[in-house]
Amino acid sequence: VKREMNFLLKTAMLAFILAGTAFSQGSVLLVGGGSEDYNDWSDAPYRWLVTHAPNRKIAVLHYADTTNWFSGYFPSLSPCSVSNRAITSTAQANDSATYRFILQHDGIFLRGGDQTQYVRFWKGTLTQRALIEIFQRGGVIGGSSAGEMVLSNVAFMGGSDMGALLRNPTSSITLDDDFLPLVPGILAESHTSERGRMGRLPVVLARYKSSSGKEVAGAGVDANTALAVDSSGVGEVMGGSAVALLRWTPETKYAIESGAAFSMSNMKFDQLLPGYKVNLRTGEVLRPSSAIALTP
Repeated sequence: VKREMNFLLKTAMLAFILAGTAFSQGSVLLVGGGSEDYNDWSDAPYRWLVTHAPNRKIAVLHYADTTNWFSGYFPSLSPCSVSNRAITSTAQANDSATYRFILQHDGIFLRGGDQTQYVRFWKGTLTQRALIEIFQRGGVIGGSSAGEMVLSNVAFMGGSDMGALLRNPTSSITLDDDFLPLVPGILAESHTSERGRMGRLPVVLARYKSSSGKEVAGAGVDANTALAVDSSGVGEVMGGSAVALLRWTPETKYAIESGAAFSMSNMKFDQLLPGYKVNLRTGEVLRPSSAIALTP
């Protein structure tokens, strides 16, 4: 029975991943990190998360510990119920009681920390399956910092620091593209401006294309900022800073050579402020009526 269950679980997950280029019914909130607070930048995106949960039942999950802070914060934005749970081992993540608990909710929020721990403990388990099911039935999945990075099509799991990657782009990194690829065609970065990560984003995009033959866009989400992607694939920038989009063009060129500095040219770059939207299916950037065009 256990072997059959594992086979069915892997088959269901594989079917979802193979359909990765099409948007499903759910919504995703990608938060670039930062400290949330009442009457601050976080109100708008986190209210969006609560209101996109059909039954307003939110579960705040983590791989190591729990917090009760969101139990007061989320309801202050819009009426909802909030549960908190730490899923700290593969055994717990694969427990049927954990699976049933998660499925009682239609809004999920993954806190920050270390994205490799989410993958280490939850990948290939009933927890992963439950999150995918909630998304497919129209729920909302959100995450901040590490929690954000595991929700995109390709997740940066870690490796060499940015300086090493720029000096030698063959330096060791780890990417994962079959954990929770809820936003197709995107590799999400967090704390982008605050931690100077714009430098590593193009290297990681190039490394993924070099190894897989696939092109994905880079979404560099700043701290105190979110990209709220609805079920139609349109993402709106919310919060206090910006989202940087890096996208391939037919003219894009890059060089990855051992011991040689990384180079790239003709990558499409957009930096979107709060109120801007982007259709992640078509690539169209939608400017709010209040925006003023900048003449270089």
